[in-house]
Amino acid sequence: MALITNTELKTLRDVGSKIDIAKADEAIKLAETVDLYVILGNFYFDVVANAAELSYTDLMDGSTFTVNGRPFIQSGIKALVADLAYARYVDMINTNFSPFGITVKSTQDSVPITEGKLKQIILQARRDADVKFGIIDLYLDQNKSTFPRYDVAEDDINCNPKIVNGAQNWSII
Repeated sequence: MALITNTELKTLRDVGSKIDIAKADEAIKLAETVDLYVILGNFYFDVVANAAELSYTDLMDGSTFTVNGRPFIQSGIKALVADLAYARYVDMINTNFSPFGITVKSTQDSVPITEGKLKQIILQARRDADVKFGIIDLYLDQNKSTFPRYDVAEDDINCNPKIVNGAQNWSII
């Protein structure tokens, strides 16, 4: 079950007017099954199993909540997945697999951006996701009665609120 569709990705992040559906679907699938699992640990399975449940609506779509009398807004798991998928999509969209190997897309009217700029865009998307997860984590912590199985510290994997990119952990400094 996909938590977001490529149409939702397009709504939540600017991926251009003409989206490569196959690459977007792949980016979403990896963001959900790899990146989100690393972030949520075993609570990921609760999210996937209950995403359509009424009790998970605020978690999935975002909501406001209060901590010690102070209001907060959390963007929701869908927005988090969109950031993670966007980072993957940006990396995928510029390449094609051909019989001659992996090639960079180029047309007569365009010039590919530099590798450094591409890395900047991806890093910023992962930072955006990191910030969103920080507030989602606070929301989950404040709603333990609704989400009793959410406890990152007890998961059996190295799970933390750091956004993962391959072997590198990205977090806000």
